[in-house]
Amino acid sequence: MRINMRRHTADGWHIEIIQSKKWDANDDQSKHTPVSAAVFKKIMADFTRYGENCPQILSINSFDLDFHYQCEIEIQLPGGVVMEVASQTSFGTPPVPETLAEASDEAAELVSDLVGYYAGFGFEKLTDKFDDARSGLNKLFEQWSNDGDAQIHLVDLRIRTDPHWQYTFDIPVQITINCLGEALFPADMHIDAWDPEGAVAELMEFHAEIKTRTQAKTRLETQGADGFIDLIAMNSLLLVGSIKARPEDYLPKLREPELHPDFEVKYGRFYLDATDVDDARITWQYDSVQLSDLEILT
Repeated sequence: MRINMRRHTADGWHIEIIQSKKWDANDDQSKHTPVSAAVFKKIMADFTRYGENCPQILSINSFDLDFHYQCEIEIQLPGGVVMEVASQTSFGTPPVPETLAEASDEAAELVSDLVGYYAGFGFEKLTDKFDDARSGLNKLFEQWSNDGDAQIHLVDLRIRTDPHWQYTFDIPVQITINCLGEALFPADMHIDAWDPEGAVAELMEFHAEIKTRTQAKTRLETQGADGFIDLIAMNSLLLVGSIKARPEDYLPKLREPELHPDFEVKYGRFYLDATDVDDARITWQYDSVQLSDLEILT
């Protein structure tokens, strides 16, 4: 199950509960949902045209959104490249209501078109492109490690596509790396590129950001900080009443009761995003204060 929380100015928080279930290639066929079973049957029927060395379905994650069906299909192409296909695009207008048959037909057709394009491009040629991209990324990460800028590990490199890319000649890829997150703890990070050749260039865009995180982590470690606080110590501080233990006690309250300050940890520091209770024209965001329609008299 996946839960989406969408904020509406009039209605407050709207919670949308999405039922989802993932079928894996190691699972029995009885584990299929009606959505994944229909999609699996139609895709595999189409894959017979590729003979014995045909693409393989690794998993199907299906969602029941009440008014329409949606799924994410993970496929391994001949040569080893993994392609993840979302049956609905995040671009354009929301999908219209549809039946199970319509949804499975659309998903199977989308996969057929995309796999057909890559077959025409050449599965071996595609594999070579991904091998080159993977090699270039690992060399880049080795260089950053030797320079002391960052410790990064390549977790995954795959095609990630949806109907938006169906009639283009691009090969959209998703690069998954493990590096320091904004809270300065190791975390997986997803980066999108237009094609395998652009993977290294996309990572270069994040060089300064990741280097800053590494420097912040080093600075905190030299001061003996590890980013953790013992739960007993935290409760003790609360009992003592130290304002440092409860930021909400001394940070400004907000004018609108349905709005709440957003707290964020970035580079090992605690930040606030809030509006002054006495004057909504004054807002705090990270390490800056924004004054709107106000004059500062000197």
